[in-house]
Amino acid sequence: MLKIFPLEWFDLIHGVTYKEKTFNNQSLFVSMTLIKFMPLNDSKYFCRAKQIIEKNKFWCSRFYNLNDPMEGIFKSWPEQAEFMWDLKLAHLICSFSDSSSLGNPLMWGHYAAGFQGIAIEVDIGDSSSNRVNLKGDSYIKRIQYKLIERILDDDSECMSIDTIFCRKLCNWKYENEWRFIKKATEEGYYGIELLDNSKKAKIINVYFGEPYKDIGNSADIIQKSKSLKKYRFFKEALEEICKNKGITPISFDPWEQQNYSCNCTQYNCNKRTEL
Repeated sequence: MLKIFPLEWFDLIHGVTYKEKTFNNQSLFVSMTLIKFMPLNDSKYFCRAKQIIEKNKFWCSRFYNLNDPMEGIFKSWPEQAEFMWDLKLAHLICSFSDSSSLGNPLMWGHYAAGFQGIAIEVDIGDSSSNRVNLKGDSYIKRIQYKLIERILDDDSECMSIDTIFCRKLCNWKYENEWRFIKKATEEGYYGIELLDNSKKAKIINVYFGEPYKDIGNSADIIQKSKSLKKYRFFKEALEEICKNKGITPISFDPWEQQNYSCNCTQYNCNKRTEL
């Protein structure tokens, strides 16, 4: 009997994981996955995560509700400003990171409440480029990181949503960001609609942060932290939602990923340091 064998590799240039399926040693397609980080230590973000997982749709925001104070800034002639303002209001943004960011503690710290959150892995279909075109003049594109001088020197006559929303200062490079640019005016949940009707962008994994896992006094820390207790409550509820949708929840232990265990011999350590 003929079988399809899944393969997986990491692109060092683009920093994303590609998954290939072969049939009789012939490549069928290449699939790229991206990561969406989210906090999960309050009811607002639990409700948002629940909606995302149940509907396979992602919250898209106006540019001025994002955390970059330089978001949407560009240099132009005065007569262009009003036109570009209207154009920016006609598009929404949802931020993702490449798959290499899953093991980056900065991303968990800044966007998943210090491991009190989740990382949603999304298969966005066939792609090996820096841009994935979608239905409705929407797309997913890799962010370009530039120096402030380069941003302000960009030719105003070439300004477009693509150039304005898909570039950031080099300070943000650690995010390895890709953006879902949705042509719409109202913030809300939107699906990633691929051009190929036979394929669908879908959530394939949900990783749950495990702060202080296996630390000697982890129970004491959790007991004293209101935030951690809330996170564990929402975590258990969301894990059940994932299972009901056929998505296996995966615990993500930062200690295992970064090998933070104590290796010193001076004090005969045989377990990780208590905090």
